[in-house]
Amino acid sequence: RNPAILLQLLLDLVPLRSAIIAAREPLPQRLSAGIERMLPMLRFFCHGDDGLAVIQGVADPAVRQVRAVFGQDTTLGRPLSLAAYSGFSRMAQGSAVVVTDFGADRACSGPLAFEFSDGPARIVVNCGYPADGSKRWIYAASGPAAHNTLSLDLCGVEKAQGAFARWAQGFRKKEGERRGAGETTQHGSLFQGGNVLDGNLLHERDLYLAAAGDDFRGEDRFIRDNTGDPALTGMAYTLRFHLHPSIKATLSQDGESVMLILANRTAWRFAAKGCVIDLTDSVYLAGLPQPRRTQQIVLKGVIGRHDRVNWAFKRMAKRDKREAAQNSAPELPF
Repeated sequence: RNPAILLQLLLDLVPLRSAIIAAREPLPQRLSAGIERMLPMLRFFCHGDDGLAVIQGVADPAVRQVRAVFGQDTTLGRPLSLAAYSGFSRMAQGSAVVVTDFGADRACSGPLAFEFSDGPARIVVNCGYPADGSKRWIYAASGPAAHNTLSLDLCGVEKAQGAFARWAQGFRKKEGERRGAGETTQHGSLFQGGNVLDGNLLHERDLYLAAAGDDFRGEDRFIRDNTGDPALTGMAYTLRFHLHPSIKATLSQDGESVMLILANRTAWRFAAKGCVIDLTDSVYLAGLPQPRRTQQIVLKGVIGRHDRVNWAFKRMAKRDKREAAQNSAPELPF
């Protein structure tokens, strides 16, 4: 499920195909058919800058290599919107792209995590993996907290005693059920995914990207089964949105929204309701010789009190930038 492996295969197979054609030798049908199927899938995993999404072990977006492969693509096949068997979704509207991972438990380190970009500018990114193969950083980058998804506060749980501590250990080890579905209409693209955790806690995530690509919304829900462990109630959770290092982020004075300024001076505003918003430090590893400091938007809540969280990224028109810097957060109907 690592897109970098797909890229490496194409870097070997595409020149091989070109060499066979140049030598006027018969082109193996299986080679040609395989490349034609792989190229649209490579596009599936790419943002507007032609680089790979930083998911499932990608240590480098590899923009130059991807462009080299695309330069020899004669089929120009369109990418899918949903790769159900491999567990990925792609929404592309206007200049915006959202790639979501809803893979099976053992094959996914960030359940329901996504990346979001606007044209060549990456906005929300996973932390990625270190290019030098550092085991310490690989371990840190493999957990849910390094991805744009849910992480539960188990710090206090680890100090608990008795049955509750045993339940917490099971929470981390249990293999959950994951599912995802998507559709595209004239109004935009919709993705709906679910992740069943231990204690019969269901995390559902709905994502919507408007047709113009200027409005990206999400809703996260936490549903507790009546047969689940009552210890879930009161457990703190965090929803993270790691920002690319090129993004300048500012938390509003009232703490209800975050202004995001891209490198091309385009402005986006993030707002949420149903939880507490904060802006904290993060780190970005992909494609860099050393880890680079960046920021993350953090939404904090408590299961049983904040079981539904709505959030939205909205691109601001130039005339609205001054208004967006003020302290009024938008309504987020979902």
